[in-house]
Amino acid sequence: MTLPRKQLICAESTPYYHVTSHCVRRAFLFCYDNYAKRRYEHRKPWVLDKAKQLASILTIDICAYTIMSNHYHLVLHINMAQNSRLSDEAVVSRWQALFSLLFLVPVTLWQSSRLGGACYGARYHSGIAPAPL
Repeated sequence: MTLPRKQLICAESTPYYHVTSHCVRRAFLFCYDNYAKRRYEHRKPWVLDKAKQLASILTIDICAYTIMSNHYHLVLHINMAQNSRLSDEAVVSRWQALFSLLFLVPVTLWQSSRLGGACYGARYHSGIAPAPL
């Protein structure tokens, strides 16, 4: 059964999370696609740049990442110390930056596949990552 994020995430006890997202239907968004006969390696830096941009807004640290041919993995740390230092005005300005940035993402990036339909199989998958020793 699916649980809402507020029931899954407890930053005080487990601030590290392993997040993945993958493509479906033979979609290879980050390498040479034999089906479409096109190269998509140039998208890897886009995903990493976007993750870094969002991490800076959301007080999340990217501890590790890998971008594969049709999926990616992120190990994220919720930075509670930085989060607790934010004023109300800083929180509002970060949310405004986040939601205005979302409208600037070109739609054609995700619609460029000739396969059509949705690129990603599910919203995302996340799980609790054990704290480092």
